[in-house]
Amino acid sequence: MKRYRIPIAAALILLPVLARSVWFYQGIFWQSAILATPNYGAYEIPEPPLSTPAAPETETGSSRAIVLLDQMHENMFAPSELESLTAILRSRGARVETVAQGSYDNRTLADQLKYASAYVTVCPILSFSTMETQWLQDFVRRGGRLLVLTDPTRSTVEYDYYGYGTASVTADIAAANGLLAPFDIAFLDDYLYNMSDYEGNYRNVFLRDFAADPLTRDLSAVVLYAAHSLKTDTGTVLMQSSRMTKSSRTDADGIYPVAALDAGKSVLAVGDMTFLQPPYNQVADNPVLIRRMAEFLLGAARVHDLNDFPFLFRREVAIVPMAGVMLSADLLSPIRSLQMDLAGVGIDSQMATAAVDGKDLVLLGTYSSDGVDAYLSPHGIQLPSVSGLSATGYPQFEIPGFGSVPAYGIGLILFSQTETRSTLVLLAEDSTLLAELLGVIGPEGFSNCVLQGGVAVCGLGSGYGDFGGSWYQPYETTADSPPVG
Repeated sequence: MKRYRIPIAAALILLPVLARSVWFYQGIFWQSAILATPNYGAYEIPEPPLSTPAAPETETGSSRAIVLLDQMHENMFAPSELESLTAILRSRGARVETVAQGSYDNRTLADQLKYASAYVTVCPILSFSTMETQWLQDFVRRGGRLLVLTDPTRSTVEYDYYGYGTASVTADIAAANGLLAPFDIAFLDDYLYNMSDYEGNYRNVFLRDFAADPLTRDLSAVVLYAAHSLKTDTGTVLMQSSRMTKSSRTDADGIYPVAALDAGKSVLAVGDMTFLQPPYNQVADNPVLIRRMAEFLLGAARVHDLNDFPFLFRREVAIVPMAGVMLSADLLSPIRSLQMDLAGVGIDSQMATAAVDGKDLVLLGTYSSDGVDAYLSPHGIQLPSVSGLSATGYPQFEIPGFGSVPAYGIGLILFSQTETRSTLVLLAEDSTLLAELLGVIGPEGFSNCVLQGGVAVCGLGSGYGDFGGSWYQPYETTADSPPVG
């Protein structure tokens, strides 16, 4: 029996193989006809409607704008993704400066907004603080431009200790809507799609309905990629979808706005940022839209006032003492401090005996200096006269917005700006108090002063100086009058 063990084992191994072969064998295959196959050579892949590439930007030096790019709020983008926009800005002489913690000489957002023309935030995740929102509101109020871009594909997911994703997802619209709330614009937590008219993918939505506005000039068709819709009651809807477009929130057909301007035409919100990246920036009229956005940012007409010190000047500064002001030892030290403050923001300054063509101007004067009325009257301020005496006999300034201000112990700082010159005027009762007035100026602004537009009223510690014996001769002392220096 032992001699059959090997054949039996071999049979047990081969029997299943033989059984499967017999069961599944269907005979020898003979191809009776040639099978039809797709004509791959004639197959054409659908391509997006590409625009003719825009000519390279050749303009240089046409703008002195500074555009701030937000990276303080966990923004979900890389600067290279905005190159199609920032390249246009730089080609026109603008500077793009990053806003991040400690990014630029440790300047805060408030410092950078003092000299900027526009502010851009892209897909922010971290909410704007109340103070930041107020700074940006004031920035827009004084002529600055604000651009807010969001994108449904940019969000963050929270992870637990073990690295597993949790159910907590933070979309970029929460932070953006907090910033846009004062301007009556809000993004919706959705994405748009169209199942019949799209560019390669149902989420790539064609837009052909545009408002009449400089931002939409020469646009016939734009493609946005997974765009948020938005809403505004008082602003201008710049672009909106066709009626066959759906929102992921409801899956219902409708006309959905995707870009809008606020009522003041200074805040632009767009629900997509992918269209800025290659190759999408060359699809349809996308390059024209990007150029219009750059023009929007460069079109800011910033109105500077004393709150922007020391970023008031755009040129080299001439510091000129007016008639009656002697460069005493008391004045030299604060003048040097002023020069250092200006140098700290890249502004050179030199002493001069008169205004210099092509330079901005800082004037140091007293109320008795010749020609001082020419700098007071544009602000509606007149030197006190006999009719300006108060009940106690003290002369008073009448300053619009401030009312009656006693002249003694008060210094005035006045700012005005034209296309050719920025002028800062510092006035006090005498040279001693003028030195004290210079001392209230620092790199953070003005201390001990109330600012309103182009006028600052500053309290000076000594209070009297040589008041009454120099610039205001008709002054008569009384028992309640301050002592005459």
